Amino acid sequence: MKKLAAPLYCINELCIHHVNPTGRWFIFRGFYRTKHNHKYIQRFQCKVCRAKFSENTFRDTYRQHKPHINKHIFNWYCSGATLRRMAKNLKITRSTAIRKFRFLANKSRMIHACELITGKLDTGEVHFDEQETFMHTKQMPLSIAIAVDGKHNALGGKIIDIDVAMMPARGRNAKLSQARFGFLPDERPYVCQTVLNNVGIATGGRIILQTDAKPAYKTYVERVLPMAIHRAISKAERERQPSRHEAKRAPLWWGDQACASIRHDLSRMRRRTCVTTKDIHGLRQHLWLYTAHRNGYQRDLFDPWFTNTKLRNLKSKFLASHETLRISI
Repeated sequence: MKKLAAPLYCINELCIHHVNPTGRWFIFRGFYRTKHNHKYIQRFQCKVCRAKFSENTFRDTYRQHKPHINKHIFNWYCSGATLRRMAKNLKITRSTAIRKFRFLANKSRMIHACELITGKLDTGEVHFDEQETFMHTKQMPLSIAIAVDGKHNALGGKIIDIDVAMMPARGRNAKLSQARFGFLPDERPYVCQTVLNNVGIATGGRIILQTDAKPAYKTYVERVLPMAIHRAISKAERERQPSRHEAKRAPLWWGDQACASIRHDLSRMRRRTCVTTKDIHGLRQHLWLYTAHRNGYQRDLFDPWFTNTKLRNLKSKFLASHETLRISI
């Protein structure tokens, strides 16, 4: 693990060295050893306010007793493992696994927001689709809106944005759902437009947007992405298999592949199992974690200095965009 030669800033917000530390503003105050790997951690003290802190204070894993299992939690949770099985194999409690999961999910969200704002997810073609699941029972259905990079090369398939919306039950479950839970709100229009709005932030809006033939998508695109070229793919065109003489893949291939991977790699998304979503925010956090896995954010996710280096440099721009827009990831 990379060592810190000097503290980044004073942790006291009232100190003059908190925002702009200059010169030799600190002194060394000994060290201590961590319990999980027995490494020496340097201690510091500010010369002005006399505040004491250590090298670990500036790490994202500050006050974590077992930071070495974060990688295992990430890999297991994005590979179809359940919470109980993960805790059993790693010999930890379920509460520890839940805390690690929430920590990694929130950090994945911040990393993806930075990638989205800085334009690193810019592309010329986007596949947009929705995927249905449920929360604890099929009488409380959920809709997952997902926008995927539609490039026909190795860079395609990255998730640009993804979010979850509540929706009313349909078919034979409609009356049972109304009797048990009342009238459920339909958040799909708001969430779909939010995802498309974030696509516009990442790409600038001048894109080729492929969706299925749902009539509401035309209204969303005209309202949020007026400069985009919208291509509605019919059901017959989606089911048609390209011939061997055609070099391109089938329409919406990356969108269908991303939805199939989510169904396979997330344990709560599998059909006919006892592992179900109990909270909509838990599903949203799981999707944040899977986005980091699919987009390849492992380097920043396990970088202990990410929050106090890269994110600190982008803090003003990130907060300005987050206050005016609902960045779902």
